[in-house]
Amino acid sequence: MNIQLSALCYVHAWEHQRPIDGGIAFAELLGRCRLDYSVASLKRIDAFLDILRLKHKPAEAAFIADDAQQNLLFLLAFYTGEVIGRSLGARPVWHTYDDIVALDAANAGAGRVFSNSASCNFADRDGVAGALFQPLVHICARLFEAPSGQSVRLAAEALMPAACREGTMAELPLPPLPSLPPQGWHVDIADALARFSPVRRRAVNMTRPGWIEGDDLRTVFDNEQLLLEEGHIVWGALIQANNGLFESGHLFSAPGEVLYDPSGRMSPACLQEVACHVFGLKGEKQTDPELAHVAAYLADERIRVFGLDAPGALLPYPLKISTTFFEQAQMPNMRLTLPFVPLLVSERCPGVVLFLPSIFWPDKFREDWVQAGARGQAQQQHVADGPTLYVEGLAYFHGTGTMSDLGKARALWDKAARLGNADSQFMLGTLAENGAGGATPDLHLAGHYYRAAAEQGHVQAQLALGKLCMRIDGPAPDLVEANEWVGKAAAQGSAEARELLATLAMDEAVAPSPGVLSWLRQRSR
Repeated sequence: MNIQLSALCYVHAWEHQRPIDGGIAFAELLGRCRLDYSVASLKRIDAFLDILRLKHKPAEAAFIADDAQQNLLFLLAFYTGEVIGRSLGARPVWHTYDDIVALDAANAGAGRVFSNSASCNFADRDGVAGALFQPLVHICARLFEAPSGQSVRLAAEALMPAACREGTMAELPLPPLPSLPPQGWHVDIADALARFSPVRRRAVNMTRPGWIEGDDLRTVFDNEQLLLEEGHIVWGALIQANNGLFESGHLFSAPGEVLYDPSGRMSPACLQEVACHVFGLKGEKQTDPELAHVAAYLADERIRVFGLDAPGALLPYPLKISTTFFEQAQMPNMRLTLPFVPLLVSERCPGVVLFLPSIFWPDKFREDWVQAGARGQAQQQHVADGPTLYVEGLAYFHGTGTMSDLGKARALWDKAARLGNADSQFMLGTLAENGAGGATPDLHLAGHYYRAAAEQGHVQAQLALGKLCMRIDGPAPDLVEANEWVGKAAAQGSAEARELLATLAMDEAVAPSPGVLSWLRQRSR
């Protein structure tokens, strides 16, 4: 178990009186310290350590060799980090000795000793962490060195805001840390939705399949709007999903199973570790009833679960398992590429989780997703890079040096599009909009491809998306959205976009001008 996961488990297990393997030494005496997440509780920890030192005169090596006594020290360290984190409103990020040496060789310090086996710093809203804090150094000094003058409280207070450690504030429990949205994601989804145009809103909502009405999974669709407007972001780890979601080809949608922390405190790496153990139960015979239930459910693709408790035998921490629905069209490269995903959850519909559409993702995570897809595609299929595939597709499309073959061109562009190649995404959008090869035009699909390329700055795609928003043979003209994308193309030097932008002289908050209406009428003839 990694140290970040251990920290969450120790603190949660103590707070909720759950067992910890090996037990906690002196638990009854520690219980009198009232570990209530106040600054004052750290003073009580100092007093607790003084009692142990004076009464039991512990020898460090022998004390640490005992599992229950070592667990006690880890619990105190993780709890201290949690209190500091709450005072800062920043989660503690825990590191082993090897971690801190990898960060900076100067951290090797006294070498691999128990007191530097758990260090932490505190990630701010953007995931940036500050200087290292080593609580075990102060805990061990207070417990084993007589009298040392070391104080867990004073060492911790040096990192805390003055307002938290002074007067009556020091006696009050600090508020819990907020849920952990992906670092750097400062998006107000409800506000963004309110500002989205109708076309952009359609890109957000899932397409409801016909079979869903007879399936328990319809609850995800029924609560989609609530989750988009009121939900908060947490990480989820994939347990299993339909293979088609990971593959290139036609756009695909299917259910999948995810593991998540409703409080949002658990990081992707921690969730992934547990999700692997959960998946390992699939189809295996288990004597523990909880493990057996999960094993049977994972083996039967017809079963849906919403907020199923992850087996306590795997982890003393309240994780949940839910079935959700994935649409490749809502992913940057139109397929699953990472083992963790952002989810929306809400207390108003517990157990129901919604995959967060990529339109709300920050650029960095979108790039990570696409790059992971490119690496996976290259490793599994040994495919060429996106630009090469695009050029090969053009050769088949135009019949340059080979027989013209629209099917092969489309297949090559599809692979390149999933590697993030904007040129290929644009061409696929063109094929979808025009119904190439005798296919029925699909404006919704065209919009997905154009948007994927336009968001990468592809000028032709920006202009095409703007024009698509103006089509009166589509769901409805959206001149606000059209103005946005045509404006971006014009800013990059497109003469056609500048000419069209001049026509789009409109009040974005109201209706198109007579000039725009005239343009639309001409286009419809």
